[in-house]
Amino acid sequence: MNCFVIMPFAADFDDVYSVIKSTVENVTEETKGRCFRLDESRPAGRITDRLLSELRSATICIAD
Repeated sequence: MNCFVIMPFAADFDDVYSVIKSTVENVTEETKGRCFRLDESRPAGRITDRLLSELRSATICIAD
């Protein structure tokens, strides 16, 4: 399962993201689930392209 999380990249949200990420990864432990937020990697290119790519490949999206 691929879980894409859409939320602000602010320190105030880090605790919320940690709970979401650990929950998704624990629930999907056997299937190697992935929980991802765009600020975890910063390759060159437009953020819009990366956002659309993650949305297309996600099994589930969580927006906060």
